[in-house]
Amino acid sequence: MTARRRLNNRRLAETFSLEVAGLNYICTIGRFPDGQIGEVFLNNHKSNSAADVNARDAAIAFSFAVQHGADPDAIRRALSRDSRGNASGPLGAALDRILGGDDPTQLRFHPLADSGSSPILGVDPGITGGLAFLFPTGELEVGDIPVVAGEVDVDTLVRQVRAFSPALAVIERANAMPKQGVSSTFKYGVAYGALRTVVALCNIPYRLVTPGKWKNHFGLDSDKEKSRALAIQFWPGCGFFSRKKDHGRAEAALIARYGAETIATNFAAPSGKGEGARPHLAAPREQG
Repeated sequence: MTARRRLNNRRLAETFSLEVAGLNYICTIGRFPDGQIGEVFLNNHKSNSAADVNARDAAIAFSFAVQHGADPDAIRRALSRDSRGNASGPLGAALDRILGGDDPTQLRFHPLADSGSSPILGVDPGITGGLAFLFPTGELEVGDIPVVAGEVDVDTLVRQVRAFSPALAVIERANAMPKQGVSSTFKYGVAYGALRTVVALCNIPYRLVTPGKWKNHFGLDSDKEKSRALAIQFWPGCGFFSRKKDHGRAEAALIARYGAETIATNFAAPSGKGEGARPHLAAPREQG
């Protein structure tokens, strides 16, 4: 048996949605440094349904096969098809999109095309929240909300936002939480106000979105672990969401993706973006 070829811990992930037999799926592909497909993740919009389990298992089997030297296109051509030659299952449909002649650059987030090279900023507000900068290539930079003495570190936050110069910011709208104490509510409100103010003063166009709206878009509920799990599936190998307390980062990344899929086409990149190396919020963690 051919030795298994390992993927880099940090790698570009390309994500797109597709519909097969009336069911909606999300596909993420990872590539080896030479551009060859090294893994595929497939999920149905109904988590843990039969369609979801079958899609995930098919993607896992495909990933192991190509990592051991199998030809992705040979697998694609061998999968079931209907009388018109269309793929009958989600893996075949995904591989047709990836290998069947479509321009692979179109597999990335289409709405971001209007924002040039500038990212979209997603913000999960609060002292334990997160920031995520999502680029047109699908690359992601994620970090915690900078904090000093128990409050948002506005100076650091301004420098981070200006360094990345996002085309658009999408901020989760603050809501009072049931049974939340007065002190916690006050601290959350101060942090939320600071984040909105920084974005506005940096001349970044922004939109507010309720938690229910962006979570419904991804089929999520109030369970933050589900948000973290979905972020790991969207951006496998990045290491940004490896800890349980990284749910703020995960939700910020999903909020940025929500903006990419529903809002970003209305905005152009801000002028004056500096040249040079891309800034970083946090170093990725290696997976154990």
